[in-house]
Amino acid sequence: MTKPARQRLGATAAAVGVAVAAVGAAVLPLAGTATAAVRDRHASMQTEVMIKAKSGQLAVARHDVSLVGGRVLSERPVANGFYAQIPVTAVASLRHAPGIASVVTVGSAINE
Repeated sequence: MTKPARQRLGATAAAVGVAVAAVGAAVLPLAGTATAAVRDRHASMQTEVMIKAKSGQLAVARHDVSLVGGRVLSERPVANGFYAQIPVTAVASLRHAPGIASVVTVGSAINE
């Protein structure tokens, strides 16, 4: 191969490398955006639950709900608990929270 041919080949390879890098730089943020959008949609899905606190742990259970992004809706003193609205994704982890004896889903998921 002649020297001018090698130079043209090198220039072509460099141009292709720049094009591939540009496409990659354009596509990667889009993939992250799609993932973030799905995560945000699931994070905003809420469900109503009935929380039963462990004995003497009602305040701790309320705090556990606030830590997962939920809010207390109404008290259930007879059951040592309360109704709350929490993110759907937090139901499983809330069942293992320190002040919580049980979590029962009583409403369907709603998008907030």
